[in-house]
Amino acid sequence: NAVFDQFDRNVHIRKDLEWWSPSEAIHVAIDFNVAIMAASAFALRGDQIHWLWETQGTANTDELCRKIKEDFPNRKIIVYPDPSGKARKSSAALSVTDFSILRDAGFTIRARTAHPGIKDSVNAVNRLLQSAAGNTSMFFAADLKGLLRSIEGTQWVEKRNSEDLDNATIDKSGGVEHYSDGVRYACDYLFPIRAGSSGARRGARF
Repeated sequence: NAVFDQFDRNVHIRKDLEWWSPSEAIHVAIDFNVAIMAASAFALRGDQIHWLWETQGTANTDELCRKIKEDFPNRKIIVYPDPSGKARKSSAALSVTDFSILRDAGFTIRARTAHPGIKDSVNAVNRLLQSAAGNTSMFFAADLKGLLRSIEGTQWVEKRNSEDLDNATIDKSGGVEHYSDGVRYACDYLFPIRAGSSGARRGARF
């Protein structure tokens, strides 16, 4: 019943992943949820994603931006937010949207104009975990407890499997899906799976 059924602790958790070099951009996946604001960051190295950082518990988008800038001063920040943030009004200021706050912080926004389909975005993540050819393109630092708990704990509503996703729904009752939602947004943007798609990166920048 696991959504990310290709995840294997023995394969995907690494203790030897290197921190960002001074020349690397910081890529941050964000799921908007007031007082949770789960965000995790990765280095994009060729066609591999290396997850290295996480944060949770900031009160709103403004505080999350400050946290990111404090942890990564004077760095290029690229964010992959929940597409609903383009319209959702932040709790910090009712006159602006979450996307506006991210943009004003100096971040580059990469997001689709609407939520990615569950089937497509889940398949994008699982293919990076292990492709049909057996290749692994995504790894996680061992100390990312919240992100790893989310990847392992995100479940389907009712019993489903990777061949039955057309009408599948992710179980939100446990509240563990926030980090993994962000992972889906980033993976679907960078390495999408679509009918007739070769997996080229595509989406929208704001």
